[in-house]
Formats: sequence, structure tokens, C-alpha cells
Amino acid sequence: MQRKLIDFVRVLRNADVRVSTSESIDAMHAMALVGYEDRLLLKQALSATLAKTEEEKSSFEYCFEHFFAIPEPDANENNDSSSEQDAPTDNTISESSSTQSLSEDGPDIGTGGDDNPSALDGLAGMLLNADAAEMSAEIVRASDAVGVSDIRIFTQKGQYSRRVLQQMGLEGLEETIHQLEQSEFNPDHQLAEELKQRRNQLRDRIRNYVEQQYLLFASNAGQQLREDVLKRARLSSLDAHYFRDMQMLVHKMAKKLASQHARRKKIYKKGQLNAGKTIRRNIANDGILFETHWKFTRKDRPKVLAICDVSGSVSLYARFLLMLLYSLHDVLPNVRAFAFSSQLGEVTDILQRYPVEKAIELINHQYGMGSTDYGSAFLQFSDLCLDSIDRHTSIIMLGDGRNNYGDPQTELLKAMYDRCQRLLWLNPENKSLWSSGDSEMRRYAVYCHDAVECNTLGQLEKTISRMLRLTL
Repeated sequence: MQRKLIDFVRVLRNADVRVSTSESIDAMHAMALVGYEDRLLLKQALSATLAKTEEEKSSFEYCFEHFFAIPEPDANENNDSSSEQDAPTDNTISESSSTQSLSEDGPDIGTGGDDNPSALDGLAGMLLNADAAEMSAEIVRASDAVGVSDIRIFTQKGQYSRRVLQQMGLEGLEETIHQLEQSEFNPDHQLAEELKQRRNQLRDRIRNYVEQQYLLFASNAGQQLREDVLKRARLSSLDAHYFRDMQMLVHKMAKKLASQHARRKKIYKKGQLNAGKTIRRNIANDGILFETHWKFTRKDRPKVLAICDVSGSVSLYARFLLMLLYSLHDVLPNVRAFAFSSQLGEVTDILQRYPVEKAIELINHQYGMGSTDYGSAFLQFSDLCLDSIDRHTSIIMLGDGRNNYGDPQTELLKAMYDRCQRLLWLNPENKSLWSSGDSEMRRYAVYCHDAVECNTLGQLEKTISRMLRLTL
């Protein structure tokens, strides 16, 4: 049952219900206390430990009802079964006579020597004798055995349905039907047809159950797979067709980063226990610690200066870096942005006044023309705000470091490095190219706290997350 709970937690996470590891452990303890017999009590216990908000409780309700549902027969199957029970006379006579002929004159097909069809072994006997609850339980057991919870894409439904049937004994059933049809001693075609019909009904039930499992376990898998692919793809290789998806992914990443680092900041604000002050203040209470006192350290929010090369070779990377930084306004409210190719200028106001697509278009038009000159950009940046850089400032430099053989002005980068809290250089080129041609990256990297290869959204997310962890 522990495995079942783990699968259920996967279903909840797939439905955007946030379940932490500690909450999963609490749910296991709750299941151990309430048991599995009372479905309503189990549902209430799991809901109390796994669902927090009203939206999550609604998702939990849906997931619980479908995950712990049994594979019911469809209406046609129920009608067929009831009609057979209402009219037993002819069938009973036929089955009795057929079985008698099989047991007396025919070959042994697993009847165990009894004189009725209920003596058939394996899946054939189950189809003829098991009630709906027993058959449902067997379907669930077979599904667990073949790992139906691992289904990920729509086209796997048929594959998993076949596996469940085989796990339940399809090969033995087919052999039994074949022997019933081909027996040279009074072949029983009617019983063979009955088994075929029930086999088809079982196949439909399994197919429906597998489809339910697909909807539970893989309804968002396609989107998740698409996001994983986009996060790993080099930005330079993506067509404009994907930009909308990339924007949505950037906003999702920003929301995740803001949530992670906002929680961390909240915990940090509490500070450490001031043991001396706590003990002194509780002397009057005979040393019982009724009052606790904490050490608080004032920590100003960091300032971020983003300097982006928006020349043709790296403008696409600048687009997504700026998009991500300005989506983190709750965590990083003090972001100033600068863009350059041959000339550098501050673009903070443009990004604040216009939607990101329009802003990037204006920035590229104003600063993206011309030959890249890092030395000139550093000179202009120093004139604009070198004096404002202090120990609360983080500088993010985005560019390939290709200076067209001009003066690299490394001493200005060193001045920034000496003044700031952290200088991070994001280079979209592979590291193997950093010392080739007109690249000055080997010289620039000396005056960076971190110089990293960054050409995918996944790398960008990881790098910004690390920066937030070190600066907040």
C-alpha cells in the first residue's frame, strides 16, 4: 500500500498539488493510523495531510475518486450479464451437456475432471465464475504488476492494455478457446463463443481502466516533456514559433524562483536564538524559558545591474535574461538594465514602460546596431554608474566576449569586480571557444566571481538561482 500512496502523490503533483517529502511521510503515518478499510476516513486523513488550499482540495477530490476507483464493467456488459442470469434454462442445459461431453470423451483442457465449466483453470475460469468485484481486483493487481502508472504518452494505452491482459493469462485463455473449438470429440463452440465474448468485455474494461490511469498519471506529461525539451534546447536553435512557449516557461521559472527564495528570506529574517539574552530575561521565571529573544541582522535587498550585449549573435539570450530578471521583481526589486553593441545605454525605463516584446524590439533598434565593442561599453558604463556600485551590488554580464580585436579595457572590469558583491558573466558560447579568434573571455574571466557557459533556459535558471542563494 506504501507503493500505492507514492503513486497517488505522483498523481497529485501531476495535478499541480504541491506535496513535499515531509507531507508524504505524514500521509503514510495517517494511513497507518486509520487503515484502509474505511474509504471515507482514509480520504479525510489524506486530504488533511496533502491538500492545503481550496483549489488543491478540489484537485485532491478529483484525484482521490479516480485513483482509488475500481475498474467497473460498462453498461453493455452489465446488461449482458443480467440477461444471462434471467434466462438460464437453455444455457444451463447446453453447458452441462457440453461439459459432460468434454469430460467424458474430450481431451483434458484444464477442467480438473469436474463436469461443469466452472472447473476451467486460469483466466477462462475467472471469466466464467468471478464476480465483478473479484475481476476488478484482479485487473488492478495485474495493472500494478505491469507498471501502468508509468504510462506517459497517449499511444502507450494499447501497449499497456495488452500487457495487463497477458499478465492476467491471455495466452492460456486463447489456448483454452482453441481447444474447445478444435476438439475432435464434440467441440463446444457455444462455450468458446461465451469465452470470446467475455474476453472482449474484459479487454474493454482494461482499456477503460488504462485510459483512466493515463489521465491521472500523464495528463500533463506532454506539456512537461515539451517544457523539458525547451529548457534543454540551445536558444539560438529555436525558431520564433517557440517564443510564446518560451515566454510562458520563463514566467513559470520566475514564479518558482521567487517562491523558493522568498521562503528562504522569511526563514532568515527570524535570525538565531540569542541564548544569553533569553536566559537573563527569564531569571525571574526560575529559568523557565517563557520568553525567547532572537538575533536579527539587517540585510538590505541586493541591487542588480544587468549589462547585456544585444548584438546579433547574442541578442536572443539577452531577451530571455531580461525577461527573467524583470519577472523576479518581488525578490529583486532593484534591477537596472544596460544594453550595448558599439554604444551602451541604460534601458531600465524602456523595460518598465513597455511589454517585454515591445521593449526588446525598441532596445535592439536603439542599441543593437553596430560592431560589438566591450572596451567602449565598459568605459560608458563606468561613467554612468561605477560610483554607485557597492557591496550590495550584483553585476550580471551577458555576452560572448568577442571584442573585434579592440581594447578589452580589463582594468575597468577589475574596478567593477573590486567594488561589487558578485560579478557573474554568462556566455552563450561553448567554453572550448572562449580562447578562439577575437574572444577576450579568458582575460575577462579572471575578474569575475563566476564565468559560466549559459545557452539554454535550464542553465539560465540554475545560474540565477545560485546567484539569489548567494546574495539574498
